[in-house]
Amino acid sequence: MNSLPTFRRNPLLLEFLLVGVLLVLAHYAASRLGLYYAVAATDIVTHFLGGVWVSLGAILFFFTAGVVRLPWRDARVVAVVSLVATLAVGLGWEVYELMAGLADPVQDRVDTLADLAFDLAGGLAAFWYFRAAVSADETHAGL
Repeated sequence: MNSLPTFRRNPLLLEFLLVGVLLVLAHYAASRLGLYYAVAATDIVTHFLGGVWVSLGAILFFFTAGVVRLPWRDARVVAVVSLVATLAVGLGWEVYELMAGLADPVQDRVDTLADLAFDLAGGLAAFWYFRAAVSADETHAGL
């Protein structure tokens, strides 16, 4: 069975925690200051960060933390799992916004699609980061 290379720490845990804190702070500040309505880029940033955070969480859970052992060396498997998790959470968030009356299904459909696109862009960035981090660690470990 392929095992992960020896990491100096639990891979991606620090990044996952830092992005999570940044996401919470950004969302809190944007909500309190009304930035979601005043500055359109605020929504883009928080959805991108949310995508990064969810994707890192999926990679941690399914590939590096040992909870579930999937073939982490197969980039296609990692990409599919991390992006499907990101899309599932993003869709869940959009449904929540509709159910809570925070979005209109007709008027906000372009915004919803943009939100999902930025969720997925964040998920893709996290996937690329994971692949780069694993390659760098393998290089340093002499694998």
